[in-house]
Amino acid sequence: MKSLSKTFILIVLAIIIAQTFVLVTKTYQDINSYKKNYVVSGTGKAAGVVSFCINSQPLLNISDCSPNATQGVYYTCWIFGSDADNNSIAFFTQFTEVNRAFNGSHNPPFDVSREGYVNFTPINNDVGNFTLQFMVSDGLGCSNSETNSDYFTLNIFNVNDPPYLVKPIPNQSITIGQTLNAFYLDDYFADPDQDDLSYSVILTNSVFTVTIESATNRVAIRSSTCTTLGYAMFVAQDPSGETATSNLVKLECNQQQEEEPAGGRGGGGGGGGGGGVFEPCKSEYECFDYYRCNSSNLKLQKCVDTKGCDDPIFLTVPCKYEESVLCNESWKCSGWDPCLPNGTQVRGCVDVNNCNTTKEIPALIQACEYIGTCDDGIKNCHNDSCEEGIDCGGSCPACKSIQVPYPFEEEKSILIYIITGVVLLLLASILLYHYFRKEINAALAKAGWILSRRKKKNLLLSIEDKKKLLAGILDLEQKLDEVEPFNSLNKYSELIRYYFVRVKPYQGNLAPEFDLEELKGIINKKKVKVVSILNKIFVSSFEKYLSVEQNKALITKRNIILLMEELRNLVLQTSKVEPGDLVKEVKEIDVPAKIGAIEKVIIMITNTYIALQYEELEIAKKKYLELLTEYEKLSVKEQEAVFEDVSRLYHNISYVNSWLDKPKEV
Repeated sequence: MKSLSKTFILIVLAIIIAQTFVLVTKTYQDINSYKKNYVVSGTGKAAGVVSFCINSQPLLNISDCSPNATQGVYYTCWIFGSDADNNSIAFFTQFTEVNRAFNGSHNPPFDVSREGYVNFTPINNDVGNFTLQFMVSDGLGCSNSETNSDYFTLNIFNVNDPPYLVKPIPNQSITIGQTLNAFYLDDYFADPDQDDLSYSVILTNSVFTVTIESATNRVAIRSSTCTTLGYAMFVAQDPSGETATSNLVKLECNQQQEEEPAGGRGGGGGGGGGGGVFEPCKSEYECFDYYRCNSSNLKLQKCVDTKGCDDPIFLTVPCKYEESVLCNESWKCSGWDPCLPNGTQVRGCVDVNNCNTTKEIPALIQACEYIGTCDDGIKNCHNDSCEEGIDCGGSCPACKSIQVPYPFEEEKSILIYIITGVVLLLLASILLYHYFRKEINAALAKAGWILSRRKKKNLLLSIEDKKKLLAGILDLEQKLDEVEPFNSLNKYSELIRYYFVRVKPYQGNLAPEFDLEELKGIINKKKVKVVSILNKIFVSSFEKYLSVEQNKALITKRNIILLMEELRNLVLQTSKVEPGDLVKEVKEIDVPAKIGAIEKVIIMITNTYIALQYEELEIAKKKYLELLTEYEKLSVKEQEAVFEDVSRLYHNISYVNSWLDKPKEV
């Protein structure tokens, strides 16, 4: 009964397919008739409202910006950008990490102008490292990538700054025979670089003794007599020898007056009619450098009494000697760069005398008139006409368009034929697969197996090269968690290049530093017979490595594991396999429950390669079919990202399927 039912279905399907053939033939004849009877002319009208937000992401280039700056040295760079839609663009920044060395402020040290110009002179408070995001926007408000950005790290290096006096030290009054614990020098001096300071004191009178406690920098003062005044100057010095001096501190001694004996000093009665009360003159000193610092690291300071009460005081003070060199800036500038779409052009200037000053630096930017071209990626006007599209139309080559060789007019009969034929053919395909899918799958599998089995394994590597490569891959695998992904990629680069240099068809034809075009050139020469599917795998594998190497975002542990397993698979499938070649402890990588869709596909591809390494062909095929299910769930952009990886895996399975159990030396 079941056999009779399938026979009936086959008859119905045959009728449907025949009817479809008739409809297709009729449609073809009618179209040819229109081609002969109509001329290429006609008009048409249409009306409607269509809203689109078609926008290309602006491009951003920050290669002109140095990652290093120095305190006190003028820093400048340009951020470059362009927009394919000729929209106005603006630049801005967002600081994500601010790590200042000497204070906790989170204010950014600079900002970028709307034109993309960065210029500032770092100060001591800016010393540290900063991570920021340079951004360019066309400001249209479209949802499709109106803003482009790139991260940038700037290190601002410190230049030693001398200590300084925070506030004047007050004058001190000492009682004879007692020690005055006067003050702490750390309350009066500070260092911008937060260096530990050492202190010393210079005295004008030896009757005073001043000691500075090393642990706390507390000043203690003592006097042996009260016969005269004295002055002290305190000096702070940082580890680099830079110094700062205090104001001149007056030291005076007090003692209790002795009571005079009765009748003492005789009564000198009354003398001459008294004058007013006498106010003693109070000195106030200001100090300045009298002779500059000499090679002995000493300088002479002159302290002048601004009140005119006492004579000047000269003090020898420690300092840091620096040989003065007169430097005259001499700037050499390049020519102006081509005018940018934002109406500016820039140039670079270098001080050939390396004065590290910018007082006489010429202009680095000027206004200009941008003239569009036919290859600037912008829709604009030039040469007395305007482009109709981006770099096409007007004075540029004509824009590409679909040419219709005959008028497209509504013809209901043709349209009905086409729709009916498509529906019938689709219905026939669905019914055929629904009722005969087992038979169809079996037939396709057998046909594919017969065709692929006509080829045999190519043994392209020597035993020694195979062992060296497998050992290198194993060493890389064991150190993945210990080294940075970038260093692992460098090791992988050595291994894959060694593989292609040692493969028999390419031995002696490729240098270790070969590029993709050289590899393709050797393959196209076909001096040694290699199955075509292997050539596809070779080119695709090397392209994959280059794409990872050139994109920092792709240099991840997950991608390096995939590259490593692909290479191990290539080594095993192009050489004679011996016991002990595979020493992997784990034959399958677990797929975490919470993981991104693309990462899941990459792990599934990796596991399929591992199955191929063990020549578990049926398991590899099953994993590949499961992988396709996950692949279909990806977005179009995600599918594009892994398409070449999935395609290369398919070729690897097909290759292994073609030679399994039939090795042959090339």
